[in-house]
Amino acid sequence: MANPTSLQGTIKGLTVNDFLQFGGLAINNSIDVTSFTLTNKQHDLKIFNGTTLLATYHLEGMQAGTTFALSHSNNGPFGSEVSTLTVVKAAGVADVAQHDGLLL
Repeated sequence: MANPTSLQGTIKGLTVNDFLQFGGLAINNSIDVTSFTLTNKQHDLKIFNGTTLLATYHLEGMQAGTTFALSHSNNGPFGSEVSTLTVVKAAGVADVAQHDGLLL
C-alpha cells in the first residue's frame, strides 16, 4: 500500500505467511511502521509510526493462534523503505498481542 489510510473495510481470512506491505510503490514512497497492536480478540489491527497512529484495520476470520511479525527493507522497487506485517504462528494465544519492533 502506498497510503495505509487508503484501505477501507474489513480484511478477511488472513493465514500464516499472508502479509500486508506498506510503502515502496513509487519514488519517495517510504512508510515506516514501527509497531502494531492486535486487540479485541484479534479483530482490530492498529499500525503506528512512533506514537502516530497510521491506520486501523478490522480483521475477520484471521487464522486462530496467529499474530504478525514486523519487518523492514530498503529494497522497494524505487529504493523506498518498505514495512511488512506477515502473519505468523503466535508464541501463545492471548486476547491482546503487542509488537514493538522485535520479531515474535
